[in-house]
Amino acid sequence: MLHKPFLFNLLCLLPFALIGQNAPIEDRFIQIQLETNDDQILYFNHKVTKKESLYRISRIYNVTTNTLYGFNQFGPEDILHENSLLKIPFEATKLLVDKTKFSIPVYYKVKAKENLYGLSKRKLLIAKKTLKLLNPQISNQILEGTQLLVGYYPIEIIQEIESEPVEINPIISKPSEQIFTKESRGVAISESQVMGEGRMFALHNEAKMESMIEIINPIQNRKVLAKVIGRIPPIYEKEVKVLVSAEVSRQLGVIGKRFFVNIRYR
Repeated sequence: MLHKPFLFNLLCLLPFALIGQNAPIEDRFIQIQLETNDDQILYFNHKVTKKESLYRISRIYNVTTNTLYGFNQFGPEDILHENSLLKIPFEATKLLVDKTKFSIPVYYKVKAKENLYGLSKRKLLIAKKTLKLLNPQISNQILEGTQLLVGYYPIEIIQEIESEPVEINPIISKPSEQIFTKESRGVAISESQVMGEGRMFALHNEAKMESMIEIINPIQNRKVLAKVIGRIPPIYEKEVKVLVSAEVSRQLGVIGKRFFVNIRYR
């Protein structure tokens, strides 16, 4: 499913926007077909498109990037490729009984010796009366190979938008107007494939989500503010204190992907 030429394209936190309410669902979101892995856990596959990231996929299905990372057992050098299949763990609690504009029908193909009661109580974890409501044609004994409608999965249809222009000098030269209560220092890693090119984003394990942190290049005494939009994936060493977008590293005036920084946050 995954190839391993370089660093895993983990959390490509690119700027995305919700398509207008009148926009149609993409053709590839026709239906979801549930599968079962070796541990008898239900999941479905997402076919990766060009430049698609784990973050974008997590947005579509409303799951965390760490959930996707762990479920697919990625290694430090894994990278998503176009047309590769990413496993999305199935959560029955997310399903809707009624179809909405931005939802996909979810089907389960009945296996030998499976019946409605067992599927309801032990596998799908969906009430028997709900399954009957969705499938009025079925009885308690279901034929092997029957495609059982189990509900509708709400998705977020998103598309890329152009990066917003960033004014470099004001961000670097202005004294910080933020109130910071904590400080740390350590390694920063710049990942253009991880978080995109044109926004001031960062991943940090301790700062408040959606807050601004101050990242300082002590060699050139340059500082920038970046928005915390996630946590650092577990593949990175403990000394890595922050992951930053390409724009952050550019404004800090650093060369290379790995560099030392001071960080202020709250």
